[in-house]
Amino acid sequence: MVIVRWALDKTGAKSDVGALVSIGIAAIVACIAAVAVGADTSGLTAANIARFALVGAIAPGAAQVLFMASIRTIGPARGGVIIGTSPMF
Repeated sequence: MVIVRWALDKTGAKSDVGALVSIGIAAIVACIAAVAVGADTSGLTAANIARFALVGAIAPGAAQVLFMASIRTIGPARGGVIIGTSPMF
């Protein structure tokens, strides 16, 4: 989290850009890993990909944007504590 804060400050990028980059890289790594282990792609259609992309943009995407914004706004130490309490809410 400290590195994320440093990168956001150093580049002047908005927190939503940081979230988009981290989600994009995670998606690429997940796709490469799925292909590497020989995942079953028989049910992979454009409609299914669109559904999962939409849900993935809404739920974890929104959470990642808010997390990056919290790091920028209140800092990595306080942001980490708040994320650590998330199972309680």
